[in-house]
Amino acid sequence: MPSKRKWRVSLKSAHEKSGLTGYAVAKQTGLSESTVHRYINDDFVLMKNLAPAAKILADFYGVDWRDSDIVEVVLEEDNGESAPEIKTPALVPTM
Repeated sequence: MPSKRKWRVSLKSAHEKSGLTGYAVAKQTGLSESTVHRYINDDFVLMKNLAPAAKILADFYGVDWRDSDIVEVVLEEDNGESAPEIKTPALVPTM
C-alpha cells in the first residue's frame, strides 16, 4: 500500500524561548499573525506540504529546520493510519 508523506513541524518551544509575542514575530518576519499563531499555539503542526513559513520561522528563532526536533517527515498509510517510519528532512527532498 502506498504511503503519504506529511510534515510535522514543532516550533512552539522555540517561540516560547524567544520571549516574543506572536504579533512581534509576525511584524519582524513579514508573516501574517494567523500564520505565526498556527505554528506557536500548538505543540506541532501536521501538514501535507512543508510551507516556506516553517523555514522562515525556524531561521528567525535560530533553529535548524532540518533538526528532527523541529521538522519530521511522517509516513502514513492510505487508510490514514500512521506508519511507524519517521524520516528526518535530511533524508528526503527539500522544499
